[in-house]
Amino acid sequence: MMLQILKKLSFNLSVRCKTGLAITLVNLLAVSLQTASAFQISDQLTQDRSQSALSHAYSGMDDDTEDSFTLGRSFFTIPWVVAPASTTARDGLGPLFNANSCASCHKNNAGGATLKQSGIVDRSILIKLAQSGEKVTDKKMPFVPDPVYGGQFSINGTGSVPFEGKVHVELTPLIKHYADGTDITLYQPEFNLKELNYGSLSKQTVIDALRAPSLVGLGLIEQIPDEELIKHADPEDKNSDGISGKANKVWSLEKKKLVTGRYGWKATTPSVIEQTANALLNDMGLTSPWLKQENCTPKQLECLKAYKSQDSDINLVRLQGINTYLTHLKLPESAKLNDQQGKQLFTDIGCISCHRTGYSTTTGDVVNPYSDFLLHDMGKDLAGKINMYEAKATEWRTPPLWGIGLAKKLNTDAGFLHDGRAQTLEQAIMWHGGEAEKSQKAFAKLTKSQRQSLIAFLNSL
Repeated sequence: MMLQILKKLSFNLSVRCKTGLAITLVNLLAVSLQTASAFQISDQLTQDRSQSALSHAYSGMDDDTEDSFTLGRSFFTIPWVVAPASTTARDGLGPLFNANSCASCHKNNAGGATLKQSGIVDRSILIKLAQSGEKVTDKKMPFVPDPVYGGQFSINGTGSVPFEGKVHVELTPLIKHYADGTDITLYQPEFNLKELNYGSLSKQTVIDALRAPSLVGLGLIEQIPDEELIKHADPEDKNSDGISGKANKVWSLEKKKLVTGRYGWKATTPSVIEQTANALLNDMGLTSPWLKQENCTPKQLECLKAYKSQDSDINLVRLQGINTYLTHLKLPESAKLNDQQGKQLFTDIGCISCHRTGYSTTTGDVVNPYSDFLLHDMGKDLAGKINMYEAKATEWRTPPLWGIGLAKKLNTDAGFLHDGRAQTLEQAIMWHGGEAEKSQKAFAKLTKSQRQSLIAFLNSL
């Protein structure tokens, strides 16, 4: 096995890629791994719908891929520490960060938390900062960041480096009405940044909150060709159905050009490994061969003076390992439903127009993510404040619904929608507006029994 070869050559897991031989071995490991597309669809599915549903590895992995998967799981789950440390394999945390492990924001590989009446915001809900009205001149950048705090707010700092501040939310009740006379209470969030340790934000800076997404079916999503993703795009709504989804064009660190985005709340990332590299840097302050610059801005002097490793905090072997782990997790199969009314209602009221099924993968298999992976205007109530690449502030990527019925089982504190404002699926549906307003109004006209049937169908996914 490749890891055993590394050990025999006296390269333990704490070695950083300095020599040509080490780089050769890293490249060899990356080439030798089984890609997700090399597996049968049956190898990629599990019938487990317990709290461990998102923790199973693909069946039939070869030795190198299994080693990489195990390595990646370790670096995903075990906390990182501040450098320098005796634990050289996983030091380099910070200087500014939000969490000390990936698993901190993805409990059981699930999505992030919901919002609390107390105003305390869980660390799985991140804050993006952008200068409104500033034109992006660098095609590699999704938006123009705040000049002092950068593009993402950090609630923790290491050693003598002050954290950037704290996040607070105020929730305002919003009553919605069903046709049968019953009401549902939604909560409109207003996020505020407090205890700012580096001065005021720019007067032009606006903020958006983004909840950590569930890690469901990431490998299968990568197997969907671009042409499958964009075939439903209709940015001019030429068919006049009120649905005008569009693809986001984003910068690829790997391909060094603009490509179709498919991951993230605004489809801002094209691949799992790039999403991973971005999260490592922005969430935990960990540099990698793809993102080598620490997340300090020029005005954060303590951060700039903090200890930094000569090499990347995480090397290519470990970055590839986390990617292998995330792309080789099995997808839970849907639960059996005797009553098919909810599934039919899902189609009848138009949810299926954006939450689409029937995608052909590169292996010829058909998968049902319940998403078109396109950007849609979701109306003023769900509107953010930041444009990201070609995604407007009002536009969000349709989130895949496969596995959504496991959300609360995997994380009892799980929220829904991009910022966790919805505590239940019913609330999430009632927040829909814009291109989805017609479906939301149709849901509101259903009887209580019909609404329960539709929710039961979603919980079966």
